[in-house]
Amino acid sequence: MILRSYLQIEYLRTFLLSVASFIAILMTTRLEDIARFAAFGASGLKVVELIIYQIPYVLPIVIPISAIIASLTVSQRLSTSGELIALRASGLSLAQIFSPVLILAFFLSLTNFLITSELATESAAQSRSIQKQVAMINPLAVIHNKQLIKNSNLFIETASRNIARSSLEDVTIAFWNEKLNRMSLFLIREMLFEAPFLEAKQMTAISSFSPNQRKTFDNLYLENIQKSRMDIEGFSLYLDQKARKVNHDYLKMALLLTRMSEMKKELEGLPEEAKERHEIQKQYREALSEIFRRLSLGAVVFAFTLMGLSFGCTVGRNSSQYGILAIISLACLYLILFFTGKSLAYNPFLSVLLYFAPIFIIVYLSLRHLSRLSGGLE
Repeated sequence: MILRSYLQIEYLRTFLLSVASFIAILMTTRLEDIARFAAFGASGLKVVELIIYQIPYVLPIVIPISAIIASLTVSQRLSTSGELIALRASGLSLAQIFSPVLILAFFLSLTNFLITSELATESAAQSRSIQKQVAMINPLAVIHNKQLIKNSNLFIETASRNIARSSLEDVTIAFWNEKLNRMSLFLIREMLFEAPFLEAKQMTAISSFSPNQRKTFDNLYLENIQKSRMDIEGFSLYLDQKARKVNHDYLKMALLLTRMSEMKKELEGLPEEAKERHEIQKQYREALSEIFRRLSLGAVVFAFTLMGLSFGCTVGRNSSQYGILAIISLACLYLILFFTGKSLAYNPFLSVLLYFAPIFIIVYLSLRHLSRLSGGLE
C-alpha cells in the first residue's frame, strides 16, 4: 500500500506539472490571436472564456507527452537511487513494482478519451459561439481578419482599416450564389459600422440574373450605389454561415454515432447509381475514422507510460542514452503516423492502421525491454 501510494504520487506530481507547463507554453503561441480577439471589442470575461476553451484543444496531445515525462522520471528515480534494486531484492518483480503506475495510467487513458470525445468537442462549439458574438459586437474586425469568416462561399478582401473611424477602405466582396451557380462581386470604397447598421459608401455591384433558356450567355447587371445600409444581425449571421453539416471532430460521441446511424438509413434508401451515395459513404468512412482517432488518443496514454517505465529503467551502474533515444524515436513515430492517419480519414482501414500500429509497436518493444531487464540484460 505504501509503495503504491508513493509511486502514484510521484507519477501524478510530475504528470500534473508537465501538463501545466505544456499548457502555459502552448497558450503563449496563442497570445496574438487572444490579443486580437480582445481588440475586437470583446469583454474581459469573453477573453477569459476563450482562453479556457483553448485548453481542451491541446489536452489530448499534452496528456500523452506528459505521461512519458512522468513515467520516465519515476523509473529513472527508482533506478538511480537504488530503490529499484532494493525492491527487487525483497522479492518483487518489475511488473509488481510498476503495476500501481500502470493502473493509474489506465484511468488516465480513459480520461483522455473522454476529454477528446466530450470536453474538446464542447469547447469547440463554445469557441464558435464566442466568435459569433464578437461578430455581432464588431463585424468590421471580423471582416478585416478573414480567418474568422466561417462562410466558405464568401471571400472578403480589404486594403486598410481605420480603427479611429471604425471603417474599412477598398473592400472587395465576392460570394457564390448556389441557387444560380454564379458569382457576385461587390466593390466598396468605404464600409462604416454604426450600431446596429453597416453602411457601404460608393459601392459597385456586379451580379447576374438567371441564365437564358438556352444557357448560352448570362444576363448581367451593373449598378453603382452611393450609399447602402444593412442590419448588422443579418450580416453577422451570413459571415458565420457554415457547411450543411458540422465536422465530425466537433460532435460528441453520442451525436457522432447518431449521425452514422442516420447515414446508414440514408444509404439504404438510395439506389446504387445515385450521386449522393458516394458523398454519404465518404462521410460515413470519415466518421468511422474519427471514432478510432479518439480511441487512439486514449490508448496511447497507457502505451506511453509503459514505454517511459520500461526504457527509463536501468539495472547496471552505468547509465545509457539508449532508453532516451528509444523513447524520443517511438514518440515521434506515433505523432507522425497519427497526423498522417488524420489526413487520410477517408480511408478507414489505412487511418486505423496508422493510429494503432505504433501503439502496438510501443507496447511490444516496452514489454520486450522489461523482460530483458528482468533477466538482468539491458
